[in-house]
Amino acid sequence: MRLAVLTGFLGALVWSLAAQWGAVRPLLGQLSTRSLAAALAAVLAGVLATFLCWRAVLADLGGRLPVNAGARVFFVGQLGKYLPVRCGR
Repeated sequence: MRLAVLTGFLGALVWSLAAQWGAVRPLLGQLSTRSLAAALAAVLAGVLATFLCWRAVLADLGGRLPVNAGARVFFVGQLGKYLPVRCGR
């Protein structure tokens, strides 16, 4: 199942990039390795901080999870918010 989800995600990413390649390609040369690394570090720090805040709120509400289990719940929840849901039909 994990492989299927990963394959679907990567397929959607490639499809989206291919659809906008004409606009993306000229911009790639303007990005430096240093700025990309800094952006990646900032994003990862933000995601980690969000996870730690979520875990603290969960603990305040009485639900303590170990870090590994909490990370699984949090990150699956983060992915799940991008899945379309049909309600009431």
